[in-house]
Amino acid sequence: MEHCRRRIFVAGSTLIAASVLCPLSLRRASAQSSQSLIWGSNLPPTLDPHALYDVPSAFTRVNLYDALFEYDGNPAVLKPVLVDSYKISPDGKVYDFQLKEGVRFHDGGVLSASDVVYSFKRLLTLGTGPAAVFSHVLKPDSLLPTGAHSFRVQLSEPFSPLLDTLTAVAIVNQKLLESKTTNGDWAQDWISKNDAGSGPYRVVDGSFTGLIHLDLAVYPQYFRGWLTKTPINSVLCRPVRDDATRLLAIEKGDIDATNTNLRPDQQDRLLNAPNVELVKGAGKRLFLFRMHNGRAPLNNVNFRKALACAFPYDLYISRIMRGQVDRNPGPLLQGMWGYPPNLEGYKYDLGRARQYLEKAKAEGADITREINFLALVGFDETVQAAQLLQSELRKIGVTLTISKAVWANASQRIKQEQTSPDIWAHWMSAYYLDPDNYFGQMYSQAAIGTDLGSSWYRDEQTDALIVRARRLLDKTQRKSLYETISNRLVDQCVDIWIYNGSATRAIRKRVKGYQSGLIGDSVPLRAMYLQT
Repeated sequence: MEHCRRRIFVAGSTLIAASVLCPLSLRRASAQSSQSLIWGSNLPPTLDPHALYDVPSAFTRVNLYDALFEYDGNPAVLKPVLVDSYKISPDGKVYDFQLKEGVRFHDGGVLSASDVVYSFKRLLTLGTGPAAVFSHVLKPDSLLPTGAHSFRVQLSEPFSPLLDTLTAVAIVNQKLLESKTTNGDWAQDWISKNDAGSGPYRVVDGSFTGLIHLDLAVYPQYFRGWLTKTPINSVLCRPVRDDATRLLAIEKGDIDATNTNLRPDQQDRLLNAPNVELVKGAGKRLFLFRMHNGRAPLNNVNFRKALACAFPYDLYISRIMRGQVDRNPGPLLQGMWGYPPNLEGYKYDLGRARQYLEKAKAEGADITREINFLALVGFDETVQAAQLLQSELRKIGVTLTISKAVWANASQRIKQEQTSPDIWAHWMSAYYLDPDNYFGQMYSQAAIGTDLGSSWYRDEQTDALIVRARRLLDKTQRKSLYETISNRLVDQCVDIWIYNGSATRAIRKRVKGYQSGLIGDSVPLRAMYLQT
């Protein structure tokens, strides 16, 4: 009998397997077929493409499903996938789309406008995953078919980044899901373990175990074809969450690819590993500490500023990250339009931290309360960052305790104001390439209660600016507003913004055609092949 070590974490009454460390099963997978890609990156807990809006779920969404648009190239360009043409009304509130014809789902059914309308209705009714991106401008009945392969979107108000956000919505097979629906559940149970897509790969029946195991098979009739002459027929997803086991697995060839969170010291180890190469991602991610602005004493701006001045940014970037990332002192990724010029943010200064702490105390903040920091299992740099902050805060009399959770558990905790930690470590990816990706999804009132809106920040003036900026159709006017919003969020020290950097993945050299995902872990399997 094969034995595996499994860590189990409890979230409420739900048991979630955080990691499976099974070298024997990995070797068995690698020996199963020389034509199988052994994918060692993280898996989501569910295959429902409308349930999640994070990095791991992007991998299954992009390869099992199609969206209306996608990002392509570096620098990224928005390109249509299912859309053949579209028109936008002068007031920016009505969009008319014509779909490409002849697209087929994995069960052979023809994709039509009804499937698009159903997909958005399902997403907006469930209110999960990327639903929060659209909830302020779309209702479940805001889309309607205008023909077999055409449909209309009626917005309640203009939303400038709409086309960019459509990359996040997977189009599902309406007839199939309706046949699997019980008691009006939108087939949530069935689709959590199966797929109803039209993408280049399909799920092998019965192969999915959340976070742990998934087999994919090529869909030969995929309408866009392949970016290689010899597509990979079989993909065996075998995540390895333990750092030591993951590194050993890629070195020995038990997996063909790691996740994208290789620390600099891990990268150093793999630099001279035979048949392994390191690939930096095309996109960048913002690393920050989210702070619970709705809970004392973090609801005091001076207390938050004390914490921000107590973190040794330069030390963390130079020692822990080996200088491979760039300081990012604000809520918008540097280099994106709308980033304010000459933004300094906060610097490590314990003298100033003590001054802010005294101000907070004078204003009635209980600076003696123990503060909890939630770090992420499998992402050791979050633990190291927490330990640095803990050490520095001890010098100014603030007590910080550190707890850990896997992302699947953490993402549930942070959606509830009562269970959300005081501080937690977070990477914010560019899910769509517009400043609203950061401001609208992290700091608007509509985002509160989502995993991205987990700072529990409520400010009517900031929210009004965010809403105004997304309604404007003129980019120059939007840019000016986003600079104002950035400065306002920094002045209020809503979060602690630390760095931006590219994700790095290790892959075996037999894997050819690899393209890093621009959005989350949206790696296109259709571009890859195996050199035998």
